[in-house]
Amino acid sequence: MYHTFNVWVDMLGKEGEAAEAQRVIDIMIQRGIRPDEVTYNSLMDGYCLRGEIDEARKVFDMIRN
Repeated sequence: MYHTFNVWVDMLGKEGEAAEAQRVIDIMIQRGIRPDEVTYNSLMDGYCLRGEIDEARKVFDMIRN
């Protein structure tokens, strides 16, 4: 199941839909599926592609803690 969600998050990020990718991660968590480093890397990449470096940094800081 991880792989399917990670592909979905990655695709959304590459399409510039980082906010939607975040919603997918929220769905994962609601279903008891813990996002992994691949999930969060895809989300950060999506934010960076949109030039939203501050948002990417927030994700980075969140997963570090």
